[in-house]
Amino acid sequence: MVTSFALRRGLMALPILIGVSLLVFVLARVVPGDPALIATGLERADAEELARVAERLGLNRPLPVQYADYLGDLLRGDLGESLRYRRPVTELIFERLGATLELAGVAFVVAALVGIPLGVVSAVRRGLPDWLAALVAVGGMSVPAFWLGLLLILLFSLHLGWFPASARGGSLVAALGAVFAGGGLHPLLRSVSHLVLPAVALAAPTAGLLARMTRSGMMDVMGEDYILAARSRGIPERSIVYRHALKNALIPVVTVAGLFLGRLIGGAVILETIFAWPGVGRLAVLAVRRRDYAVVQGTALLVAAGFVLINAGIDLLYARLDPRIRYD
Repeated sequence: MVTSFALRRGLMALPILIGVSLLVFVLARVVPGDPALIATGLERADAEELARVAERLGLNRPLPVQYADYLGDLLRGDLGESLRYRRPVTELIFERLGATLELAGVAFVVAALVGIPLGVVSAVRRGLPDWLAALVAVGGMSVPAFWLGLLLILLFSLHLGWFPASARGGSLVAALGAVFAGGGLHPLLRSVSHLVLPAVALAAPTAGLLARMTRSGMMDVMGEDYILAARSRGIPERSIVYRHALKNALIPVVTVAGLFLGRLIGGAVILETIFAWPGVGRLAVLAVRRRDYAVVQGTALLVAAGFVLINAGIDLLYARLDPRIRYD
């Protein structure tokens, strides 16, 4: 069942990724600028030198021919070579992918740990707790992540000096490995201290949305007959809320959470720039500024593929949450 579902999803994803590749290919070439000049590594170059570089890179050929060559390389797993770094795009992306996944993953965990319990409290405890939870949730949804990031830097880095303002303090996974190997807590504390501000800024809007979605789902579920039957049998209220109601209320929340996980991966672009985080988003911003076509196309395809995989994972998770859902 899972294998056939994965094959169907793979066949559906192929035209989506090809369409994304075509769109990004065209849009990248609409942006003003001469990539041949960037490829020379010079600030200025004469027309003869630029023509020679353009011919070597194939930039002087018609766009349909360029795209056909690019698509052929793409189907073989070759994302091309960066004009700026003179290295394969695949290497550049995988060097920075760990930093982006680390930031997005930590932000997603923070958003889920804050947003879902906040939504549950808002649904089951009326009055002041509900009002305060709604205020926090709407505030998180309303504040742009980049603006919150700047405020966090001003307050906690420049004014209080609690956390670093920029850069990455090393891999979190490597730091955890060092702790288990008896290497001390210093690498872990350094990694976490650099993660706090960008992760909180990235997590806040998602946490607010998850809180509102969880509250709405819980409000619908708490009036169902099986909840009333559980109460009549004397089951403790805490068990009813977390073992019965929350599990059924999580299906729409999982949909939103999965989509926002994809947005966290692709939407970390601005925050990675603000915090000088060495991830794929910052690489993409620099590539756009430098007209590095291959890197722009490669990072866009990575985000698109991430959304496809996340959506497939959400569908499989549905079947775990609700046994009535099957993929035959």
